[in-house]
Amino acid sequence: MHKDSKPAAVGGYLNPRQQQTFRDNLQILLNSSNMKSEQTIFIRRKTSVTMLLLGVLVFIFWLTSRIINVYHFPFVGAIFELLWLPLIALTLVLPVLSFLSWRKEHFSVRSLNLYALLVVILTIFLTVFEV
Repeated sequence: MHKDSKPAAVGGYLNPRQQQTFRDNLQILLNSSNMKSEQTIFIRRKTSVTMLLLGVLVFIFWLTSRIINVYHFPFVGAIFELLWLPLIALTLVLPVLSFLSWRKEHFSVRSLNLYALLVVILTIFLTVFEV
């Protein structure tokens, strides 16, 4: 038995070379597990998150205008009148911007731009066909 060797976790002893190999392998294992925990499901960029939030805002606005009689409540009617023109422009521009950003991310399914595009297309579909 080597005088510098220490007891192994399972039993027996490791010589200094085995101890160094064990430490190196443990360090690699710990570093790789940290890297995996930092990965996300979606590709998140500030622009894609913003586009998705704007898409959801447009969807909620047009859905609310279909469900609620906005002119029944004066305050809601005033807000609706102020926002309808910018939201029509956003409804037309947002799919183009989302598609261009999605193309920039190589048409990845993990891109939030894809989901922003789908939300706005659903909004246009529901608005045009009055489903």
